[in-house]
Amino acid sequence: MHSPPVFRRARGLAVFAATALLSTGADAGTPISGAAYVSDLGGPLYRVRYAYDGEHPPVLGAAERVATLPRGGGARGLRDGRVAVVGAGIFSIYDPRDASVATVGTMTNANALQASPDGSRMWTGWKDTVLSDVPLAPLAPGTPRALSGDDLVATMLAFTPNDGVFYTTGGEFAEGNFGRIDLATFRTTRIVAGVFATGVIYDRFSDTLITAGIGRATQRAPSAPTVVVSSRDDAATGENYLILEPTGEGHALGTRYGSEFRLVFIDYSAEGRIGAPSTRFFSLPVPGITNSSGGLALDLDLMHWNGFE
Repeated sequence: MHSPPVFRRARGLAVFAATALLSTGADAGTPISGAAYVSDLGGPLYRVRYAYDGEHPPVLGAAERVATLPRGGGARGLRDGRVAVVGAGIFSIYDPRDASVATVGTMTNANALQASPDGSRMWTGWKDTVLSDVPLAPLAPGTPRALSGDDLVATMLAFTPNDGVFYTTGGEFAEGNFGRIDLATFRTTRIVAGVFATGVIYDRFSDTLITAGIGRATQRAPSAPTVVVSSRDDAATGENYLILEPTGEGHALGTRYGSEFRLVFIDYSAEGRIGAPSTRFFSLPVPGITNSSGGLALDLDLMHWNGFE
């Protein structure tokens, strides 16, 4: 048995033990700690630290407001430690090294985003708009890309190592479609319609695509995307996460969309399946944030196994 984690006050952040909803499971999970950036739809950007010992509910730090953006929305961590956020077509990059914010337009109504594998651009989209790609080096306004095929909009893209690119079309309160997209021709091929698919991200730990929407999530095999590997439904307990962000070590994090902010933490490291009996689910309140986007960005420079820093 591990002892519950106890952490010192770090960078002025008061640390508190959060209450949680915990699914049953006999096996201990994989410890992890780090930080996540959470975007308030009104513009504030917060950083929240977390630490998990594999057994007890994660311990969270108080929400630290690090920037005010023109608009909040979907968020992604970049390889160089910066954080990209898009909401209502306004794309911002926050740089924690100097607390600067740079902003351009996507020229669409984008609210979700994903970086290209080479890190050169960010693909942005939403349920009611075409894709737009935003160059990152140097940062420049986005270019809308008209789509053809089965779906003419795309909310989010997921890049896989060997099986191409996938897309979703869901929104904050709407089911969506899931399929493949050819970024050379911008042609979509729908695989399944009317599923809980707002966000989609490839998880290297389980080698699956994790789609999420309205508090439900599904894992699919990239090589056989019609096959549902595992699924879970947390809507009955009030969850409304839209995107689940894998850590790469058998965990996924998200947030509730809307006014009741909670950080969602799922540990599926024991079996690699989000709906397995051994999977642990936590819903953690974080005071001070009022209007969450339903997703978050992991701080890729701050992921450890034995404390905050």
